[in-house]
Amino acid sequence: MLRRRTKVPLIVLEAFDGLGALGGSIALVVSPTKLMGMQTAWLQGSPSCDYTVPAVVLLAGVGGSNLLAAGLLLKGRAQDGLLAAVAAGAILVGFELVELAVIGYQLFLQPLTLATGLLTLVLALHAIRLNRRVGMYQKQFGQPR
Repeated sequence: MLRRRTKVPLIVLEAFDGLGALGGSIALVVSPTKLMGMQTAWLQGSPSCDYTVPAVVLLAGVGGSNLLAAGLLLKGRAQDGLLAAVAAGAILVGFELVELAVIGYQLFLQPLTLATGLLTLVLALHAIRLNRRVGMYQKQFGQPR
């Protein structure tokens, strides 16, 4: 069973990151310079000449994993939702680290997004650890009355 004080913040973080990734990916495809202040010159020396590939990775990898994890937790599938949350947090942290390596620190959203990814990862891992402890306790002493 997942505690409400862990479940709600995880869902909020994942929805925030998932919807942000959706909006960000659309902005990167439509007009990265006007909508997000992203310059194509920042991509010099990278494998991509425009923001289309990063937008697809942002949408599918970051947005998809976060919204999937939030949906699983909302449906009450705690174990699957927590595993998806760990994956979503790791994908987001990885995406941000690659972004920082390729274009450097350019936007205030970069450290904010990195922090929310790390927080998601830590919360989900903590919840998994707590669930394992409760499970071991229940095996040893039976269900609480």
